Amino acid sequence: MRSAHRSALALACSCFTACHQPQGAETVVVVTWDTVRTELLLGTERTWDTTPNLDDFFDDATVFPRMLTPRGLTGPALSSMLTGAYPHKHGVRDNRGDAPRFPTLMDRFQDAGYTTWAYSANMCQIIASGVDRTECTSPAEIDSGSRQERDVILVDRLVDDLAGLRDGQHLFLWLHLAHPHDPYELVEPWYSEFHPQSYQGDLDPGSANDVRGVTFSTLEYSEQDRDHMEAAYASQIRETDQLTARVFSELDKVGRYEDAVVVFGVDHGEELADHNRYFAHGCSPYNSVLNVVYAFRAPGVTPAGVWLESWRSPVDVAPTVVELANAFEWQEGGESRSLLSAMTSTEDADEPVFFERGVHTAGVVWHEAKYIYSGETEFDDCHPYSGSGHTYPTEQEELYDLVMDPDELSNLAGQDLALQGELRSKLCDWVLESAWVSTGQQMADNALVIMCMSDAAR
Repeated sequence: MRSAHRSALALACSCFTACHQPQGAETVVVVTWDTVRTELLLGTERTWDTTPNLDDFFDDATVFPRMLTPRGLTGPALSSMLTGAYPHKHGVRDNRGDAPRFPTLMDRFQDAGYTTWAYSANMCQIIASGVDRTECTSPAEIDSGSRQERDVILVDRLVDDLAGLRDGQHLFLWLHLAHPHDPYELVEPWYSEFHPQSYQGDLDPGSANDVRGVTFSTLEYSEQDRDHMEAAYASQIRETDQLTARVFSELDKVGRYEDAVVVFGVDHGEELADHNRYFAHGCSPYNSVLNVVYAFRAPGVTPAGVWLESWRSPVDVAPTVVELANAFEWQEGGESRSLLSAMTSTEDADEPVFFERGVHTAGVVWHEAKYIYSGETEFDDCHPYSGSGHTYPTEQEELYDLVMDPDELSNLAGQDLALQGELRSKLCDWVLESAWVSTGQQMADNALVIMCMSDAAR
């Protein structure tokens, strides 16, 4: 059944592209990973050799190591990357099944005559339109198997399909791998390489009960436990690096890599007990979750091995991909813009970059300072807090100096009132410039909006 479906799709795509021959780069590839801490992708900061293959790609690319994802959840984050819009505009505010209401990169490239493929191990509702060939290995599609197994199945299918590409067939491919995620797995041989000493503790990284017990302070979390947990997590990333290298190798084998536009990115990071003994991501407004890496490679266009250090947003990825492909004009205006001019001039701008943690909490990073306003100081709409009787604690206002305090451990709110007021004003301008929530009743009850409207009325 699957083969017949593919044959029908291939015939339809063949007929379409014959009548509408696209312009621009023949091959455009976007690869994203789920739930990766930035320091494990940066060779100068990491303890282990987690991404040797990705390092080679970075050597050929322009790298943005300080992207600030607009939300520490996969659905909103990937929807922003694919549409060029923040969550309050594209409408995906959680992981509960919504697709973005704006056209995605797949929609746009399909309209331009490209054959579009999307292979994802997670959040498959995002690829509900604009895709000629869809492969999904989310739990809803595959009854059993670990995230590692689902990623392997996905890459196996992609490698098989790449071998069938026709010469001259313009392709847009998005691949999303989900393995670096809880439940954390010990992947060999990488775990033993990263953690050669024998672990004597009882913590099982793959046990939701154990991880929840540490978060809720019913279990201890020693330095030995931490080393064990972090090595397990790092081993997942090393395996994902291996799978990505396999995809790049196959693209090269079929003659699709050398001249391709290739983009790599991450949806969000992971806490791993940095704040409040919390391991996951959805509760956190901190940079261990929000700081992600993106890299762009377009031969002859993007400078190789250049790292641009200013804070940027993944909402700028979609227009950048479009400009690098040179296939059509980017139509959306407003809050997203191509990063190509920054890459080619290597000028690092420093403009406000915004994020949210749901409709009641948002923040801004600007000039190495970070401000967060939380309309709910006991947040529980996130794993594993939801329904647990526990809440993720935050202050109403937080201010951090990201140079002196990159781990965001010392809240300066109330100490530098001028800076705090300036950042709060920038945040409120962003929140109030369009409908922050979908109905008037929600607006009336939203503490963030009420605060901003009160400030604006003064």
